[in-house]
Amino acid sequence: MAAMKPLTTELPTFPPTAAARPVLSPTVPPLGDDLTERLLDASSALRLIAPSLFEASPHDMGPSGASCSLAIDRLDTALGTLALEPYLSDGVLRAVRPRQVAWLAGRLCAEHALRAIGVPRPRHVARAATGEPVWPTAALGSITHTSTTAHAAVRPAGTCFGVGIDSELVDTAASAAVAEFCCTPFERARWLAPTRDDAMLVVIFSAKESFYKAVHRSVGRFIGFDEVEVIAMDPWRGTLLLSPVPGGELADRFGPTTLRWSIEPGSPTRVHTTLVIDRAPRLDD
Repeated sequence: MAAMKPLTTELPTFPPTAAARPVLSPTVPPLGDDLTERLLDASSALRLIAPSLFEASPHDMGPSGASCSLAIDRLDTALGTLALEPYLSDGVLRAVRPRQVAWLAGRLCAEHALRAIGVPRPRHVARAATGEPVWPTAALGSITHTSTTAHAAVRPAGTCFGVGIDSELVDTAASAAVAEFCCTPFERARWLAPTRDDAMLVVIFSAKESFYKAVHRSVGRFIGFDEVEVIAMDPWRGTLLLSPVPGGELADRFGPTTLRWSIEPGSPTRVHTTLVIDRAPRLDD
């Protein structure tokens, strides 16, 4: 991915905000589309609102990719009293209903995005034993959700090395704890001093989540928050530069990586980060 120019290491006073997302053009999912069609067959209320179910996403994938969002409460209302267990993976069978609906919303978004880039059936996105999505071989993608909205983004396989997206709600009450376990000493000194900006703190957290999702299939292990850090920001373009900490294991494989970010005002405020890694990481020289 090309380096970000120009870059500034000054914390923005008024970070970029995301405009309201329009509803996508009405489309009714075709028959036989995995989880989507199974749920449409089971819920007449869901089928009724299907043409306006998905919204445009803050996670833009460019002309070769696709992304979408779905309001979780709309899906929950449409599903009504429908028993969800037949449609869930084993990993969420014992979860509380809000978590189950959020999981379904993420999978519906994923299938919608896969359909948009022409991935043939089956478009089912499985769940690995460790929890991450398992995508059809024709695509790479990422799923994220807050308590209110699910998002998915995909690119055709072969057009990039990895995709990672993340969306978070800004929780002021939790910001002190997040700053402690998420941020490196450099980040706390550069981006959070002398006063802490809760939204910017969540941007840093979210950027690391997106990076983890984009590289997990290559690294194959948990990546600690202290292994990468935000070293520069361009607030007017809504981009930041995330780099492995010097001397760490990841520094031998990944260079500085550009992510896009936005802050969506509201109650609560939402933060979105998006990463597409174009090239494979370097191996041992």
